Amino acid sequence: MTVIAHISDLHFGSLQPGAPQALLQCLGELEPSLVIVSGDLTQRACPGQFLGVRRFLDKLRWPRLVLPGNHDMPLHRPVLRVSDPLRDFHRYVTPKDSPYLLNGGLAVLCLDTTNPWRWKGGGAPRQKLERLERRLSQLPAGATRLLVTHHPAFAQEGERQQAWQARVAEVARRFEVRLALSGHFHHTVIRPWDQQRLLVVEAGTATSNRLRGEPNAFNVLTLGVDRVNVAAYHLSQGVFAPALGRSFTWDDGAWLEQGPLPVAG
Repeated sequence: MTVIAHISDLHFGSLQPGAPQALLQCLGELEPSLVIVSGDLTQRACPGQFLGVRRFLDKLRWPRLVLPGNHDMPLHRPVLRVSDPLRDFHRYVTPKDSPYLLNGGLAVLCLDTTNPWRWKGGGAPRQKLERLERRLSQLPAGATRLLVTHHPAFAQEGERQQAWQARVAEVARRFEVRLALSGHFHHTVIRPWDQQRLLVVEAGTATSNRLRGEPNAFNVLTLGVDRVNVAAYHLSQGVFAPALGRSFTWDDGAWLEQGPLPVAG
């Protein structure tokens, strides 16, 4: 079994008091195989906030993949946002904005969707998609492919699909990506997509006080052979605990839901 802790939208500089400590405590109890941080590490992409992020990340003793979000580009420094938008992210966090990991039968690929010309919105320029395609094409047959973005790359039903999302969706179909993780909207979402060929999981904000109708939250994915359980952990009274969850099995090219997972309380 592989246990992935999916955290997103930390927003250092706009923190919920006690949330980072509660998150570290919960992760220590879970002992995940991998921690994925899907963007928006800071509130305003200033060096002091990135230093806080650096100190937090240094306390994560597990393998991790970290990618940037739109808040990790400077909003009020337009020249820097255009000339070198991820300068401080690369300086303080990681030089890689689209990292990837191949571990046994699991391949985790990150796609940086930040766009300096559309600070809040996302995008996937051709060179980034081409790099993603190359990596996907080089994976061994049978590897479970998991794609991570900051902005959701797969529009919800009833939403208008943006052009960059359509390009990502085409790549995902062609290379049989099975799982997709993202953040950005501060809401937990767990839903099959594209005739159930892809399972989309979006995370709430793990540590920010910028709540949007949902407590601070992060996701835990437990992957087995042709099976995945997804549990959302919510912060309540200073402690993260599982609040909702769903279980799926992979059968004949589709994710079939097996029912809700038991949760605390």
